[in-house]
Amino acid sequence: MIAAVFVVAVPRLLTNGEGIVAGVLGLMAIACLAMAALACETAGMSRIRRQPRVKPVGGLHGNGIRIRTQRTLPVALGTSLVASAVFGGLAWLLWHDDRTGGLLAHGADTEQNATTGLIVCLGAIALGIPLGLSSAATRITLSTNGIRRENRFRIVGIKRHTDVFVPWSSITAISRDHQEISTGWGTRYNLLIRLEHDDPVLEPRWHLDTPTSIALPVSRLTAEPNTLYAAIHRLHTEPESRKALYRADAPKLLEAPPLRQRWRNE
Repeated sequence: MIAAVFVVAVPRLLTNGEGIVAGVLGLMAIACLAMAALACETAGMSRIRRQPRVKPVGGLHGNGIRIRTQRTLPVALGTSLVASAVFGGLAWLLWHDDRTGGLLAHGADTEQNATTGLIVCLGAIALGIPLGLSSAATRITLSTNGIRRENRFRIVGIKRHTDVFVPWSSITAISRDHQEISTGWGTRYNLLIRLEHDDPVLEPRWHLDTPTSIALPVSRLTAEPNTLYAAIHRLHTEPESRKALYRADAPKLLEAPPLRQRWRNE
């Protein structure tokens, strides 16, 4: 429906000389599509097939596959904030410029609504600046020698990086876990894979780690969490299966089964 409105309305607005309105409408349509993509990602639809961002790698710890964090959330939030700032700012500017055919609807083109648009613009900018200077990303690497977790944080330009490697021989147990986050709309659960280990030298590097375990956050990764858990469990319990990490098609280890097969297994 959003695409239909965009295709029909924008050419007509451009024909009538309403380039600004057409541009803002297009930006709002892109923001809506980005939020729709985020909803599909949250529902797990983006993990139906193997992700191109799961790639084979090599390095100090042997050959393996690397799983990265999904990018849909920051893109959707950034697009929405930009669209809100542009719409609110132009609505206020066009109203004070006494232009006809502004962005405010007929009957709602009042000074109060124009001021509200300015407040929305300033609020979006105030939120966008710190969010643009902040980021959080996790990379999980499954290699022939073990599991590596890299956490990269940037809070208002201040960078922090943690890097931990757990050999397969040090892992004593693998279990599912979760982190509970209370919000104003309820409780959110971030999925974790917890690796119990007996390495006395390995110290906690993250607030969800313990002296005897390492937590892998998997909710925002490009790999489907259950498939990733099954792959880690298999690589740990069946050392012979790690030979598959040498092949060019190693990312197929994280290819989730078809939805119908998953439902049938349940």
